[in-house]
Amino acid sequence: MMYRFVQSCDKMLSTIHFHVSCIFTAKIYTVYHWQANNGEPKLKPLPLAYSSYFPVDSEEGKHPRDLVIILHGLLGSKSNWNSIAKAIVERVNRRVILADARNHGQSPHSDQMSYEHMAEDVRLLLDSLVVKKVDKVCLMGHSMGGRSAMYFALKYPSFVDNIIVVDISPVGAIESIDALVALCRAMKDVVLKPNLSLAEARADAGEQLKPHVRDLATLNFLLTNLVSRREVPGFRWRINLESIVDSSGRLAVFPNVGTTFGKSALFVGAENSSFLKPEDEPYILKLFPRAQFEYVPNSGHLIHVDNPDVLLALIIKFVSNV
Repeated sequence: MMYRFVQSCDKMLSTIHFHVSCIFTAKIYTVYHWQANNGEPKLKPLPLAYSSYFPVDSEEGKHPRDLVIILHGLLGSKSNWNSIAKAIVERVNRRVILADARNHGQSPHSDQMSYEHMAEDVRLLLDSLVVKKVDKVCLMGHSMGGRSAMYFALKYPSFVDNIIVVDISPVGAIESIDALVALCRAMKDVVLKPNLSLAEARADAGEQLKPHVRDLATLNFLLTNLVSRREVPGFRWRINLESIVDSSGRLAVFPNVGTTFGKSALFVGAENSSFLKPEDEPYILKLFPRAQFEYVPNSGHLIHVDNPDVLLALIIKFVSNV
């Protein structure tokens, strides 16, 4: 099956097998506004950049009604999940949306970042997609995106029919958050030389980051965030490193929502990762009583890189049976 791909720019592009449209959203810097009725702050959502995949034989305006939204992890972007999105479209008749989180990818930057903020961003995205016309919504997230998906499902259960959480748990604090903060600071300290090609600049930045990164897959994952500047020659990190560092404490701990999500949920862990552990399952079942658990062998935290075929099979099986 061929598919169409729509990505959030101000110009239309076309290719042989699929159509691409892009819309770059303007940056928004004010995150709080004040309610007139009680003076309490209300979280203001940001418009997220997103890519949309759907079967190429579906007519314009008549895309599949069932929807899968995928939220990437910390320091990632929607492009990390392109292959998975295409495969879902090819195997099941679903539209797939990949969204860049705030301070990541092509989405706006903000000095405010928390799971509460990111849930409001997803709510705005669903509103913009006219989700009332969609029959089923599966919200899927990896790592930070998985916690965002959990929080959203607990706060707005009527908006989603089921969730998939990839290698993350709501239990406890993320033990590696200090290492992630150190890595962000190391990225900020990288000397970006302007007189190189993008490939050369990424290779040079990679050499500078090697002392701080354990494996090549993670290093390559991080280097996808190094992009060319538009205004002047040179390069920049497209993620908001300063805001991520400042928000690390809020991202380390899952908020207490005080509700449960009674619909289907799939939790996928990795054999060689400690982000989702079997001993977390009893607590997770208190929040998500219909949760199912699967663990992918021969995989670290980046399951979609280490063992994408097994992960994809689990996703397809789940969305096909709920």
